[in-house]
Amino acid sequence: MSQHSSLQEHRLILQLLDERRELAGALLRESEALAEADNGVGIYEASEPSVAGELAICCDSELRLLELRELHLQQTERALERLREGSYGVCRSCGEPIGSRRLEALPVASLCLRCQMTSETVGVLSA
Repeated sequence: MSQHSSLQEHRLILQLLDERRELAGALLRESEALAEADNGVGIYEASEPSVAGELAICCDSELRLLELRELHLQQTERALERLREGSYGVCRSCGEPIGSRRLEALPVASLCLRCQMTSETVGVLSA
């Protein structure tokens, strides 16, 4: 491995570790806030049904956001694992290298662009 690619890998590891730290912190803060909001729904259910309904909708949106952040954290963990294994940057579907521009834009990518598009097309067709 060249010194340049070693430096790039080091930067990538630091970027992914920083992203993991930020996501974990955000998940903790948001889950605590969601728990507090959920308690608020119970308080308003009997006396103010419309307020309780609005809070419930808000909680549902926040829960979905929390799930997306958790998914991104899992993807970040898997990217770090692939780095440790030496398989980072290799498409898990076809085994070809993932383009450097794709990895720069989406460091957690585990599929090359072609396989990602195929996966999304198959997912749309099977839905």
